[in-house]
Amino acid sequence: MGTHTSDGYGQMQWAGKVRLAHRIAYQLATNVTLSDEPKLLPASVCVLHICDNPSCCNPSHLRLGTQGENVRDAASKGRLRFGDANTSRLYPHRLARGETIGTAKLTATDVLTIRARSELGDTQAGIAAAYDIAISTVQRIIYRQTWKHI
Repeated sequence: MGTHTSDGYGQMQWAGKVRLAHRIAYQLATNVTLSDEPKLLPASVCVLHICDNPSCCNPSHLRLGTQGENVRDAASKGRLRFGDANTSRLYPHRLARGETIGTAKLTATDVLTIRARSELGDTQAGIAAAYDIAISTVQRIIYRQTWKHI
């Protein structure tokens, strides 16, 4: 037994790096190598669990697939949350928005002022210059593509 990721996938040291154990198990069992580097599958190739057990390394429970197949499989088995069951809708307080994003240049007050100035007829270029931001940023604020929560 080795360590596991937060998602329950086994990990092990291979070729000097920590890698997912089920990928290594599949390669060792099938002798499949799809890259120039020996015994390493490229990241674009997924090793899917037929048994739906992330810690399983039984080669007969594994198969190659694409990321699209992996997502469709997870969705068909109810492991993905869509619509109102989406995590961002269930726990909106966990999302970093506005000023809570560490790289934010603007405050909520700035955003409200930008929208008000736009309604009063100020040009987007003038507003952008006043706040030292790009015109496209002003546009996204005005049309509520960003800072939607205000």
